Amino acid sequence: MLVFLELTTSGADDLLGGIGQAVRLILAFVIVIFLAYYVTRFLGASGRLGRVKGSNLRILEGLSVGQQNNVQLVRAGKRYFLLGVSKERVTLLTELGEDDIDATVYEQAQASPALPFDKVLGRLYKPRTPKEEEEANDDDACQDR
Repeated sequence: MLVFLELTTSGADDLLGGIGQAVRLILAFVIVIFLAYYVTRFLGASGRLGRVKGSNLRILEGLSVGQQNNVQLVRAGKRYFLLGVSKERVTLLTELGEDDIDATVYEQAQASPALPFDKVLGRLYKPRTPKEEEEANDDDACQDR
């Protein structure tokens, strides 16, 4: 009888210990997620890992001209450079004057606030109409046969 009581008590302790471990695990997970969120917000607000916002060096435009090749328009202070960028090297193509660049485009882009992600996603995602949904289901049914 004494052995049975010890096993029952031990089983209850194991159950409570398991629940306690689960609660601690969930609490630790929530803390890690909370810290990760605020650290990324802090790094984003500080200019991405130590970059200084409003610095004199800025990439204004980029154009892909191949699989791993780009042409970049870079502003350094009041000077503008057109760079060829590949996997192996960066090449100065030419220096452009301020009169060669339409700087108002970049000033307007900096002045306008960034769109929230849900607005951007809303522009890209168009919900299906019921008719389109029905056609998609019919196509899936045909493929299953």
